[in-house]
Amino acid sequence: MTKPPKSADNLEIFLTRQGLSTLVGVLIELPCDHELVQARLARLHLADRPDKLAAGFRETLTPGR
Repeated sequence: MTKPPKSADNLEIFLTRQGLSTLVGVLIELPCDHELVQARLARLHLADRPDKLAAGFRETLTPGR
């Protein structure tokens, strides 16, 4: 197995060379094991719903939850 590129520039070049289906497959796998990725994708999903996105942020900021 090859190692991914170390620098951000090399990583960007590497990722742009991958096929769309490969990248989608990786993104589908990541949230299962990485809570931060799951949260980021959830926010992206709500990007066109600012009211829902703001409600989610308010929940995060409310103490005691």
